[in-house]
Amino acid sequence: MMPRIVLLAVVVACLPGRAIAQGTEPDVVDCRVVAGQEVDRPVSRLVAAKPVYPDSLRGSGLQASVRLRFVVCPDGMVDSTSLVVQPSIDPRFDRAAGEAAIRSTYRPAQRGGRPVAQIVEVLIRFVPPDTTGAAGAT
Repeated sequence: MMPRIVLLAVVVACLPGRAIAQGTEPDVVDCRVVAGQEVDRPVSRLVAAKPVYPDSLRGSGLQASVRLRFVVCPDGMVDSTSLVVQPSIDPRFDRAAGEAAIRSTYRPAQRGGRPVAQIVEVLIRFVPPDTTGAAGAT
């Protein structure tokens, strides 16, 4: 089954100056949240990396939902240092969801015709794989 990913966005405009967090890439700078109407085009997903149901949990019957928040940079890549995971029932689901988010690529938001960073929230639901070994994320 294909993963269902829900995107909820809060707009962020980048201003030259300080980094968001220690270790942030040089082109991601002090970001401030701005009103949604200030963005001409919101971020959109180009390539969704498929979340992988953790091998160590196969056969457990566990289902999980993992909510993630991260910054999509002006180059469309995820700023891994911005990744925040709301803990699910098992940290192995959290890791799998985070890895999928970081491997995904996006078309950045635009403001005034220029790409800007945007905070994105994603919800990933994991369901146990079926007995044929089909993918286990919805």
